[in-house]
Amino acid sequence: MALETVLSVCLDCNNKKFEVRDDTKPYSATANTGGWGSPNPATSDVTSSVIYVTSPSGNVSAAVDVSSKLPSIDPNDVFDYVPSDNSQAFEDGIWQFERVVKGTSGGDDFYKKATALVLVDCSVKCCVQKLGATIDGGCGCSGGADKPIEALLTYESMWMAYKCGNHNRAKYLLGKLKDICGNNCKGC
Repeated sequence: MALETVLSVCLDCNNKKFEVRDDTKPYSATANTGGWGSPNPATSDVTSSVIYVTSPSGNVSAAVDVSSKLPSIDPNDVFDYVPSDNSQAFEDGIWQFERVVKGTSGGDDFYKKATALVLVDCSVKCCVQKLGATIDGGCGCSGGADKPIEALLTYESMWMAYKCGNHNRAKYLLGKLKDICGNNCKGC
């Protein structure tokens, strides 16, 4: 079986970084025929490992060399990616990470790509939480619960759409959340 590289990316809103991991795992004839190691290339056969990051607005980063950390079969090996502008909050939307691995194994060159998508929601999540805090749970006379409830339902729907692979719907719902929030959450 041929090598099938797997990339995973987790967002850390608090520390303003993405944690990038190689989830390819070691070769196993019964459980992971696309993994690292014989008869597939080993991690030591890799001569170049580079990631490209595309933000929701379409900005593509320059190639970032991750060869010192990835590939790896150690789940603790993580490459922390911090956007170059390191703004107050990440741009909400779907970010794309693409890793390109090149090398030579058994005299043959190999080239593999792996892509991971990450939905960033730091600002709208903060907004939804602030709106939720405005609901008067005591007497029921605030009358201002419509907007917070709409925001919460839209937020949950956005995540369901994303998890089901309906990224266009998730983007649409994120846009709706941004409209609901207006400019109220720039400091989140």
